[in-house]
Amino acid sequence: GANDADSFWSLLGDGQSSISEIPIERWSLDGFFDPRPDVPNRSYSKWGGFLRDIGSFDPAYFGLSPREAEAMDPQQRLLLMVASEAVSDARLPLEELRRSQAGVFIGVSNIDYGLLQRYRSGHGERHAGTGTALSIVANRISNRLNLPGPSLGVDTACSSSLVAVDTACRHLADGSCDMALAGGVNILLDPRMFITFSRAHMLSPTGRIRAFDAGADGFVRGEGVGVVVLRRLETALAAGDRIYAVIDATAVNQDGRTGSITEPSLNAQMAMMRTVAERAGVPQDGIDYVEAHGTGTFVGDPIEANAIGTVFGRRRGNALLPIGSVKTNIGHLEPAAGIAGLIKTALILHKKHVPVSVGYEQPNPAIDFDALGISVANRPLDLSDEGSPLRALVNSFGFGGTNACALLSSAEVQTPLRAEVASIDVAAAVRVAVPLSAPTQRHLQQFAASLAEAVERGSLAGCSIREIAAALAAQRDHHEHRAVIIAATSDELCERLKCLAEGRDWPAADRHAPPEIITGKAKTPRTVVFTMTGQGGQWWSMGRELIEKEPLFRNSIETFDRVFKEIGGWSVVDVLLADEEDSNIHDAAITPAVMFALQSGLAELWRARGVRPDILLGHSFGEVTAAYLAGGIDKSTVAGLVTHRGLIRSHVDRVGTMAAIGLGADAIAPLLPSNGSIEIGGYNSPQMVTLTGEEKAIDALIGQLNDDDESILTRKLALDFAYHSSWFEPVEHIFKADVGELQTAPPNLRVISTVTGDLNDRFDADYWWQNLRYPVRYQQAVEKALEFGADTFVELGPHRTLSSMTAACAAAKGSSVTTVSTLDKRWGDLLSVAVSTGQLYVSGVDVDWSAVHGADAREITLPRQPWVLTELWSAPEEALRMMHLTEVHPLLGRGEPGPTPSWSSEVNLTTHSY
Repeated sequence: GANDADSFWSLLGDGQSSISEIPIERWSLDGFFDPRPDVPNRSYSKWGGFLRDIGSFDPAYFGLSPREAEAMDPQQRLLLMVASEAVSDARLPLEELRRSQAGVFIGVSNIDYGLLQRYRSGHGERHAGTGTALSIVANRISNRLNLPGPSLGVDTACSSSLVAVDTACRHLADGSCDMALAGGVNILLDPRMFITFSRAHMLSPTGRIRAFDAGADGFVRGEGVGVVVLRRLETALAAGDRIYAVIDATAVNQDGRTGSITEPSLNAQMAMMRTVAERAGVPQDGIDYVEAHGTGTFVGDPIEANAIGTVFGRRRGNALLPIGSVKTNIGHLEPAAGIAGLIKTALILHKKHVPVSVGYEQPNPAIDFDALGISVANRPLDLSDEGSPLRALVNSFGFGGTNACALLSSAEVQTPLRAEVASIDVAAAVRVAVPLSAPTQRHLQQFAASLAEAVERGSLAGCSIREIAAALAAQRDHHEHRAVIIAATSDELCERLKCLAEGRDWPAADRHAPPEIITGKAKTPRTVVFTMTGQGGQWWSMGRELIEKEPLFRNSIETFDRVFKEIGGWSVVDVLLADEEDSNIHDAAITPAVMFALQSGLAELWRARGVRPDILLGHSFGEVTAAYLAGGIDKSTVAGLVTHRGLIRSHVDRVGTMAAIGLGADAIAPLLPSNGSIEIGGYNSPQMVTLTGEEKAIDALIGQLNDDDESILTRKLALDFAYHSSWFEPVEHIFKADVGELQTAPPNLRVISTVTGDLNDRFDADYWWQNLRYPVRYQQAVEKALEFGADTFVELGPHRTLSSMTAACAAAKGSSVTTVSTLDKRWGDLLSVAVSTGQLYVSGVDVDWSAVHGADAREITLPRQPWVLTELWSAPEEALRMMHLTEVHPLLGRGEPGPTPSWSSEVNLTTHSY
């Protein structure tokens, strides 16, 4: 029942056996047990290594209905959970496995559940076939985890899972897949095989496996499931994976004809061992440990020991070669025995320590240990590599004669865990976006609770928040139910994780405070629109934190600055870094260039984070940035365009201003002066327009509106000029002459014009004069974007200007969209970007978190996803009677009735592994 490598190792290190009497929950001992060895229809063994609960499963995590899950063999269920845990332990997101064409190779041979279900009424229901077929065991993992590589079930009896490992390694070697899950499973539900093995005198009547001991009297059946993640060594090293061990070579062969089909062959065993050593290029004295099949049978143990000793014998320095068997600890897992031995051996090499092989007291007289140069590991043993990799052999053979072995070596490169050294200065700490996700809200809450405990007092207590966030993004899958926590310290992170885990609302300081817990249900894929603001929202310190802290953003700004200096003669960077009293950011000759630099820098920031637009839409001057981002014009063209756009006002006789008014066009039109002093300069939404014209007239109208209804939005823009008005008509020829012929190209992305409200692919001087002269049709442009399926609008600008207008336009059309403002001047640049990144992630946009937190994210071990378990068990009365031998069975004859079983309904399983 150990659920990870550490707990499994602890089980082995205890030097104890987990074998116990068969629990009453499985079947009544009185119904099938008799200590006399040859009583028909009875087993003389009543022991096994049993998992605590095999009836519980988490169907929701894997997107399965309870009805289908109930029809599934528990072997399928347990493998799904353990395979997911193996991937988690490997610190890999499933998406990486999918990209690598990951294969699944599983050893399985037990059909107990399928046999029981044959007694169930309605056995031929829809899910019965796939629920019990052994071929589906591997396929179920591939299906639910969406892994496209080879998917094979392997049945060679007791060597099944090691043959599965050999098959996986061969597929990795020939390029059929770049990653593989290999393992095995065994669940004991039917006492008839106990009876079969008893009649063959294979089981231990004393209930203990004493491998290679004089008192060895047979094996004890066991349950378990184990999975390992395999990939080629050079790939694992390049990826910085944690490597437990390296499989240098594998081999599989067959006994051929022996005295009986269950009797192993000494010659076949030796031939296979020599083959694997030759393939690995390892001398016969270069083995440091052998994990033997070691079933504790009086025939099998001497044959295996002689094969091991003859081929490998004494190791370097003439020391005896230690051997052991994990079966002494957990029982014989039959098709899963090989993977249990492989996992134990990998941990031995990883930790350089051999645990005790339980039950060995006196040497088997049929084995000459000294002559063979071997010894049973009956006490703990430390291994020293002395500058060379340690090597160990795992041996396994099936009772039909199929043998398998694997030669492992210790990993020469280990990735150390790294802890944070310097303490965090809370006052200066940067808030980080910490992403979490899960298939359901309940899974999300349970993982938040586990993560909070790990951060507060567990394995993550010494890690920085950025490291934790990077690990969460890189190691975990990105599921539908998502949350992002904004925090700067471990205490803040723990508080918010606990709040999320308990389903409480996080109290905001005020309505203008940034969100600190962002939650949502992701919808994928998203159609993303970048919207660029026009003039009017600029402020003196916009983008300053990003220039100082984000090299990519600063590089983008500086690149345009170099181009612009040659044409404009002044520095965009100097304007952005100027003190407030020295800032000339509101100078109409300067603002366009600075706004373009800011917007293109923000676009670069998003592009690096994996957020790329499908549609571009610029409000007023923002169309220049849209044209540039679409590839319609280059930086040099932009520099000339913004210079002439800024200077054209010197040719216009009249001055004025602009204002945003919270009324629709139909409502505001009757209130406009008849003398033309105010015009509609922009149709922003059904409830908002922009007015342009004489400042005195606009001030008077604002005063009138405030007197009539104080709830109406009236906001003057930081502009001293009446753009988008008829005042520009006299200078049309001057503007076009100054701009001249522009170097343009067809756009690579859809660009929606706010001049026409439709698609645009021309960026000549005439178009830019129309952009300056005519009203901004932002509402119509948003409506056109909605027609193309737009559902996510990301605003590139210095503050929240367009987001509420966009949402209003969508709502009027009956559409629900996600609107995100990259920057909010109330919060600062870095916090704003963290919040907007979180908002996009929870909505379903694919964010490249390695660009956010760095790619160095696999050195941290995260807590596992807790399972949300439901008891799903189907054992019909007919099967129960059969299991208690109360009716005639054609193969067994009539048995004596046993007591009514007491089936436990307690759910105490958290995870299953070995």
